[in-house]
Amino acid sequence: MRELIRGLTTAIDGAHGRPDEVGTAIRAFRTGFRLAIASASPTENAPIAHPPVVTAPNKLDPPKIAEFLLTALATTRTAEAVIGDLNERFTTECETVGRRRAVRLYWARTLRSLWPLMRRANAKALRWGVVLAAVRRLF
Repeated sequence: MRELIRGLTTAIDGAHGRPDEVGTAIRAFRTGFRLAIASASPTENAPIAHPPVVTAPNKLDPPKIAEFLLTALATTRTAEAVIGDLNERFTTECETVGRRRAVRLYWARTLRSLWPLMRRANAKALRWGVVLAAVRRLF
């Protein structure tokens, strides 16, 4: 267990705030933790009567394209917060309502979050377009 925690902290320290690498490190830790818990027996030498069911590592992974869109359009701090919140809700919804419904809800929330981000990105591009046009007129 300590090796898992050391690996997670090392991966997060090495990610330098990049949400995709932090997310990958957290998913790897989550998978390793599930496997460690599932393989631990109640007592050291007692055999497990029924082997535990371990979910596939990518079963609880949210849609990658939705994560990418949020990462591309949001500022770093905002993207980390929004993606973290969406991923937490996605994980709990996978367990309560199933993966298919959780994916649809994730996309719905992502698209609702993208609208203000797209407006902000368009406004920023328009401002830069005006600045560039003014500079071209001067030179």
